[in-house]
Amino acid sequence: MTFSAIIGAWVAAGLTLFILSFLYRDNPLFKVAENLYVGVSAGYWFTVYAYDVWVPKVWLPLSAGLLWPILPALLGITMLFRLHPKYAWVSRMSFAYMIGYGAGMSIPVTMTSQFMKQVSSTIQPLVAMSGASVDFSGAALFSIFSALVLMIGLLCTLLYFFFSAEHTGVLKVTSKMAVYFLMIYFGAAYGITVMGRFALLYGRFAELYTYSSGIYFYATPILLLFVIGFMIKFKGKKHDEPPLTEQV
Repeated sequence: MTFSAIIGAWVAAGLTLFILSFLYRDNPLFKVAENLYVGVSAGYWFTVYAYDVWVPKVWLPLSAGLLWPILPALLGITMLFRLHPKYAWVSRMSFAYMIGYGAGMSIPVTMTSQFMKQVSSTIQPLVAMSGASVDFSGAALFSIFSALVLMIGLLCTLLYFFFSAEHTGVLKVTSKMAVYFLMIYFGAAYGITVMGRFALLYGRFAELYTYSSGIYFYATPILLLFVIGFMIKFKGKKHDEPPLTEQV
């Protein structure tokens, strides 16, 4: 095990425990990890943009005598005027161009992927054909069942958001069915989100377990004891402080 790997394990375990310490209460250890994360992320993306955007798309073409990168480079540089309140108005042209260009690029893609694709996916044949006869295999029957559920759920959901008529009679029944379909959808979406977050948490716990071995000089238990001791000390210090009225 190399020295750099051991140092990396201690840093990774320490920052993970510092972040998890927020579950108990806000504390300086969490703020250190939070600020370090933001700073490292900003530095990383600045380096990526510098070497993957500025150098190949601006610096190298200008060095080769091409003048076309000057205009987009100026538009990008004027965004930095946003940092100065007095000259922040200069960046409006760049942001207007970026928003307009982004809208023009994203609207057709969004319409194709999230609207037309959804519409075409709901227009599917109900009965699967095998040559000249109808296919009644298990897979075909399940496909028919899925198509019927999708059709009923789609129609009920559309009728649920039809507010031009009072939801009574048949419309009331379909609206109640639509609520169940929407609850199933939101539950599935929430479950996918939670499972994704838990997957990240499992990864962090797996690394903490790995770094608790003697190969890494017991980084996790030592740092965990340090965090617990710091939190006890920090909590006592917070209680020892006089109220604000007495300080004044």
